[in-house]
Amino acid sequence: MTLDNERFFVEYSDSLNRWDPFVLYFNITNSNISKFWKSCLKNNYIGNDNNTNYAPLDKRYMQRGFVGPVDTEFSRNLQAECIEMNHAISIINEGMVPLGYPFIDLNFSYEKIINDEIYRNMMNEIHHHFEVLIGQVWDISEWYTKADEKTRWGIHQINNHCHAIESIAEHRLNSVAETLGVTGINFNAMNDWNGGYHPEKKYYELKDIHYLDFKKNNVKWGDIIPYYSQLGKSPREAFEDDDQHIDKKNISAYRYMTGECNICFFGPGNNDPFRLEGKELEFKTWLETNGWSYDDPELCIGNAIIGEVDFSLYPNISSYLDLDRLIKRCDNVTEVGFVDENLNKVISQRYDYSWQEQYEGELKKHNLDSPYNIS
Repeated sequence: MTLDNERFFVEYSDSLNRWDPFVLYFNITNSNISKFWKSCLKNNYIGNDNNTNYAPLDKRYMQRGFVGPVDTEFSRNLQAECIEMNHAISIINEGMVPLGYPFIDLNFSYEKIINDEIYRNMMNEIHHHFEVLIGQVWDISEWYTKADEKTRWGIHQINNHCHAIESIAEHRLNSVAETLGVTGINFNAMNDWNGGYHPEKKYYELKDIHYLDFKKNNVKWGDIIPYYSQLGKSPREAFEDDDQHIDKKNISAYRYMTGECNICFFGPGNNDPFRLEGKELEFKTWLETNGWSYDDPELCIGNAIIGEVDFSLYPNISSYLDLDRLIKRCDNVTEVGFVDENLNKVISQRYDYSWQEQYEGELKKHNLDSPYNIS
């Protein structure tokens, strides 16, 4: 069953205009958490009189895992992410070491990322620096409050690059690498790179009825799931990463909804229940060791599917892989919103700029040189 007759849509496009934009339509599932997500998206970002005054999409890291490890026809790759990560680390060291924060002695490179013995620990270590520097949504770090605006920008960058590097690295580790990737429908609040002011988004707390919609199911290709609208890691992320650096207080399940979301382009997956064998049994044991219960609905152990691709609208597509290829060649999202049953737009917003324009604009705003021009 679907939620009312409205579909959600995302317009994917190419910054170099090599091909026409491609629109992917989704049926919204008829669940309490889907209704909640839809209202939060409108309230915070695309509805009339929204909380953020139409905050722009954050495009630099939206297409996570869409590219290959080194050579790619697309606009971002692992080497670029490492260059920009190192740049962000240098900004943080410059701003925070004089305030007493320890020097971040990490230097990212393609060679280190493809080394399994180095990779995971390195990612956990940089993520730990991020969580110490920024704190939590409900408990902002004193380091963050002391930092200037440029350094705060650098702090956010290391988190974004951490997720982008992890997504790209998964291409090496997964036998169905061609179907890996996530579109993050995430937004920039506060002052943007063009000088516009956008008030902070509101965080809407999940209720008991929403936790019941997290099922112990795998996602399918094209499923929409809620964005993790807080800091730190979920229990499953901490377990999967074998994170020995993270503080337990920074491991938390979903608590908030902002209207942001992730669209999962891994797959095909299935909707069979998780089976308590192999790694899932290890996860259950890990939870119990840390004082949690695998069956606690508020731990959000499975997934909450809030939308699914409407394949009926693509009769000439023989497989989800055909849609996957149309999307994966894109590096931009230029419109999101809702349409009626006849595909007429009900409410939507356009975002006609590229990730390159955003990144260069943010560097200029903070009087920073491009990391690609630094010898």
